Amino acid sequence: MRAGGVISIDLKISFLNMSAQALPIGTTLRKDGAYIIEQVLGKGGFGVTYKAIDQQLGRPVAIKEFFPANFCYRQGQGIVKMPGYTGIFDFDQYRENFFDEAKRLVKFNHPNIVKIYDAFKANNTAYFVMEFEEGQTLQEILTLKVHLSEVETIRYIKDVAHALEYIHTQGTLHRDIKPSNIIIRKSGKPVLIDFGASREVTNGNEEHTAILSHGFAPPDNMIKREEKVSLLMSTVWLQPPTIV
Repeated sequence: MRAGGVISIDLKISFLNMSAQALPIGTTLRKDGAYIIEQVLGKGGFGVTYKAIDQQLGRPVAIKEFFPANFCYRQGQGIVKMPGYTGIFDFDQYRENFFDEAKRLVKFNHPNIVKIYDAFKANNTAYFVMEFEEGQTLQEILTLKVHLSEVETIRYIKDVAHALEYIHTQGTLHRDIKPSNIIIRKSGKPVLIDFGASREVTNGNEEHTAILSHGFAPPDNMIKREEKVSLLMSTVWLQPPTIV
């Protein structure tokens, strides 16, 4: 939906697009067939994540495919844009943004950020190849546990905060921080994954996409620009006086 110069995309996807839109197991990717898909790891509003094998190095990797399910569909291995959404969602532009951001992320080096190995285009879309992280997502852990210990909670918050600080110093916003995008390694260390919605920090004058994972997205991503100004003024007006 368009709101005050911001395109808001809800990361919920329809049941129709959730079903059977992933590439088949055994599919090879890249022109030289460098990667073979072994498993579908997950699907979201912006893409599909696969576990694959890097045939040259013999190691498992994770591959993120740009696949905004509400605005395209799969035909064979290729992706076809749905007609009628040009004014709402520019598929070609966001595919290029996804690819350009992947190339930026290859340069990142931080112990709490998933390592990006490669980026390429195929099937009328774009992909980036990441380190395959063994472990459970924080969401999976929270589903099994009643609560986290104070020590665990503080460690996770500190490590993810350090990762975000590093990302921001590199001029990038992750924009989709939530428990399902944090993997807890077997060592107990958290690692931030899924940069499919990330974007470069800009001067604030250009239109951008507001990523909405309900329950986790900041409230200011869900309101119109003029409403943000009103909310800010209300917040300033309602601040209690300082007592000295």
